[in-house]
Amino acid sequence: MDAFERAKQYVSKENYMEIKYEDLCSSPEDVFKKVLEFCELEYTSDFERAIKKYNLKNTNYKWQRDLTDYQKKILNEVLREYLVKYGYSG
Repeated sequence: MDAFERAKQYVSKENYMEIKYEDLCSSPEDVFKKVLEFCELEYTSDFERAIKKYNLKNTNYKWQRDLTDYQKKILNEVLREYLVKYGYSG
């Protein structure tokens, strides 16, 4: 994540877009509309039909289910800065 943050500094904002995974899963049509607009492409009915063929499922819960309490603690400590920055923790 540190390398990713550093790399963003070298890309202009008009050439860079961030998308949250859970937003894509919960509202793929809206997110793809924004992506296509960002890329200056048309959102067509064919594209919409293609998106609707896929059922995106948010699996962000798996870390809570699959990790031990100790592993969760370590993960939260290591990622704390980014969790706060991206709105996953306060």
